[in-house]
Amino acid sequence: MERGSAGGRETLRRYGSEHFRELGKRGFHSFTERYFAGDRQQAGDWLRAKAHEKELEGFVEREMERRLQNGEQSVCMELPCLSDPDDEPF
Repeated sequence: MERGSAGGRETLRRYGSEHFRELGKRGFHSFTERYFAGDRQQAGDWLRAKAHEKELEGFVEREMERRLQNGEQSVCMELPCLSDPDDEPF
């Protein structure tokens, strides 16, 4: 992991932040074309829903860990789903 980070920092030093910005644009364009027929709004909505799900998942994991550390023998929390499996573009 550290080698990858060092490589990224070296690439940033050599080529600057605009290089990474352009890579991100190209990646989003490719993702949008491949999975959403070029519909940028739909691709963005899907990515935002996934980001919110990850955020909720992290909260639930931290809360469950906190409760276990406070002595509860078992914990269960309902994790809401923001997207339907049929919404997966892959």
